[in-house]
Amino acid sequence: MKNRFNCLSAMLIGAVVLAVSCNSLEVTIPKGPQGEQGIQGIAGKDGLSAYELWVASVQDQTIQDWTGGTDISDFFKYLKGKDGLDGKDGKSALDLWREYVVTGVDDPKNPGNQWDKEKVSERDFYEFLSGADGKDGSTPYIGDNGNWWIVLDGSPEDLGVPASGPKGDKGDKGDKGEKGDDGEAGEPGEPGEQGIPGDSPYIGDNGNWWIGDTDTGVPQRGENGESAYELWVADVTSDSGLANPDNGIYDPEEYPEWPRDAISLEDFYKYLAGRDGKDGVSADGVQAVLDTLYTERVDKSKYNVAPVIALSRISDGETAFEYVNPFSGGAAFIVTGPGPVIIPDCEVTFTTLDGSTTYTKRSDEAGYVYLTRSELPEWYDGAPSAADNPKDIHSGIKPVSFSFGDKTISDESKIASTCKVPYQVGLKMVVVDGALKGRYSLPVYEVYRIVEGVREDSCFLTAVSRKFVDDYRGHGFLHNVSGDYKYYRNEGAVKMLRRIYDNASSTLSPIPSSSSPDEEIMAFFSTVSNLNDGEVAGFTRSVGSDDYASPSFGDGENPTVVGVYDTFSYITKGCLRVRSYKPDYGLKVSDGTRSVHVPSITQLPSDVLKASYVWKSGHTTLSFELDWDAIDRLEVADGYSGRWQGDSFTYDYCTFKNLPFRPTSTFSVFRAKGKYNGSTIDSKVGITWRKPIVFTDIYDGFSTTVSDVDNGFVLFDGLGGTFSYDSSGDDADGNGSAYLFGQEISKSEEK
Repeated sequence: MKNRFNCLSAMLIGAVVLAVSCNSLEVTIPKGPQGEQGIQGIAGKDGLSAYELWVASVQDQTIQDWTGGTDISDFFKYLKGKDGLDGKDGKSALDLWREYVVTGVDDPKNPGNQWDKEKVSERDFYEFLSGADGKDGSTPYIGDNGNWWIVLDGSPEDLGVPASGPKGDKGDKGDKGEKGDDGEAGEPGEPGEQGIPGDSPYIGDNGNWWIGDTDTGVPQRGENGESAYELWVADVTSDSGLANPDNGIYDPEEYPEWPRDAISLEDFYKYLAGRDGKDGVSADGVQAVLDTLYTERVDKSKYNVAPVIALSRISDGETAFEYVNPFSGGAAFIVTGPGPVIIPDCEVTFTTLDGSTTYTKRSDEAGYVYLTRSELPEWYDGAPSAADNPKDIHSGIKPVSFSFGDKTISDESKIASTCKVPYQVGLKMVVVDGALKGRYSLPVYEVYRIVEGVREDSCFLTAVSRKFVDDYRGHGFLHNVSGDYKYYRNEGAVKMLRRIYDNASSTLSPIPSSSSPDEEIMAFFSTVSNLNDGEVAGFTRSVGSDDYASPSFGDGENPTVVGVYDTFSYITKGCLRVRSYKPDYGLKVSDGTRSVHVPSITQLPSDVLKASYVWKSGHTTLSFELDWDAIDRLEVADGYSGRWQGDSFTYDYCTFKNLPFRPTSTFSVFRAKGKYNGSTIDSKVGITWRKPIVFTDIYDGFSTTVSDVDNGFVLFDGLGGTFSYDSSGDDADGNGSAYLFGQEISKSEEK
């Protein structure tokens, strides 16, 4: 029987080695179908840990060669063995597992059935370790006396093993299962929902298992044996490689074999993770860190209110990161506990860097809290900088407290100094040019950011001309954010976008298609100018109104909060669309001194000469000609003459005849529309310079228009009205009067 547990413990120890990359165990374990990051052993039928199986076997005298106690330190002593045989033969974890399964063991993925004794390949070994859905699991925790404790049969028990370092809070008991995915082992406990962990077992420099500063004396493996992790690395880096398990980590089409450079301890966890894993929540309300995206500035071993990176900027070839969201002007923070695990519905109290302002916020279901622009502090001379420092994430301050479930954490030794509340980002707008386009006078301007009191030398945003104008996209100018600024994305963001794509039946141009590579999707959704409504409305010109106007940028109102996930995309009627936000930092700014000219549009004269309307053989012909000489003498705004006159960008007026570039081919378009004998007639004809207009099939009550005279910008306001006549006033030959644009013209009928 002891051989059975030697095998069990060897497997447990072999799997746990992958948890040791430093002197502590990080529980950022990718989750399979079971609870997320339990520090687990190999489960039996009822989901008990290796330690619990051992206790049960000692108590029912299945194990008869042990006369000591049954606490966890005794378990370690038992594993060590009197004769030291537990690793003397140097067998690998794979070899020990093979010896174990041929004796007849339960299939951890199919409780109640035996594992197929013929399935003893290395791939089978990894499958066996990955486990099935977890149920109840007990995770050791550090009690008030500084020792390790564990919940057995619903009751806490002091294990008598002291734990070094800050005292961790007890992890509440979670759901049990038949067996969970193979994660970090050593701390015996079935995979299940776990609370906030304290110190964890690790392998010391002498090759033994340690808890805190205590050497258990138990070797991690045999003298020449290989751990499961080492076997896995050898397979991945071999000439033939190791097949991709298609568990949702790497696309099997792109990576048919597991990437040869993905061989860290964390990568081993990812390899073992099941594809259909779901996030679990413990009784304390903590969740696995993989439930959220942005934890780059989190101290994994402590409690954090850490800032979320919102923007990256390239300057002098270096990339810097920032916390203030360019669309709202506010900032987001992630609330985490040791592991790290996120803590939703957690009330946190924290302050600005100088301690002058205190905030009390409650984290949302994803573990985030938000500060609006108005809640962020304003910069002042001598204020401590809140600039991101990836080389020292502890350059912030410690939050005051964390309250979740029935716990309140305020012990400073458990709290990380990663909290940095950034300062409001200011904007400076500078009008640099102007343009007439369509019916609008458009300002051309640049926007500069003011970060911690310093205006940046490089321009953040410009209003640039578009090549076309239409009602849907605006009036011809687009806000263009410098390519040096990118909205921050990471690999988790791409995975979230992929899930959004999966729920959409189509994508709206120019959004990349779902078949696009991750890099293309990442690039599109990182481009700040793609994520805003962008269009510069300009100032509308009208007839007889000559004015100057001061442009502004931003609305200063919405949105006050932009969620971490809100800048991806959304689905309307099955179609994937991009979010529409303006990168105004929640501000409305203007130049303050400069203005742009909004020149008048000249009215096209309605005088007609040699006009006639003839009805012949059931059809009509309307002939008229504009007073071309009068049009030549009219003054129009010269959109080509724009220049600075003091603090105003001004346009000259000149006669139409002297306009540098004037339309003299197709001058305008005449249109008539109406119903006659039950049929709708809608006809157009181009008006050519100094040529009469001839139009057929126009009848009483038809609407008539002459379009704006446009040369890239409107020169003349068009005409509109109704063509009409009253036959009751005709003479015996059918001659009378008709009216076009309010002018009376002759009407005749030819028999």
